[in-house]
Amino acid sequence: MDCQVASTRVKAIISKIKALIRNKEVTEEGKSRLDSGWQYGGQKIIAEAANLKSEFEKINGKHVIECKVMHFYKSVDFENPTGRLILIPVNGDISIIPGGPMLADSSYYLEDERSLIGDGFDAIFVVLTKE
Repeated sequence: MDCQVASTRVKAIISKIKALIRNKEVTEEGKSRLDSGWQYGGQKIIAEAANLKSEFEKINGKHVIECKVMHFYKSVDFENPTGRLILIPVNGDISIIPGGPMLADSSYYLEDERSLIGDGFDAIFVVLTKE
């Protein structure tokens, strides 16, 4: 697991996403499909996720398959479909197992599947293409 401090541009986008969630300018998508949370939706947060996707494509020089903002109300095991995932904590106290507490304003590059431990937290999943 590689942890990096987010760039100024990425931090700005994350701040906008936090504000949208805090101000309840989002919808809850796919709530019935997940037993542990949901994906945030709505035009504004989808636009910010698209901005984040573009920014990570610039930073990494790799195509981003998907960028989604998720809320979890309990701990969750997550899949890494391509073996190349960037995980960004947004709100709440989150630990990644194995690994430990996740730091604010940081992004985590993962090549395996992990567990996120916490109660009532938000995270961004950026799925990169396989090499």
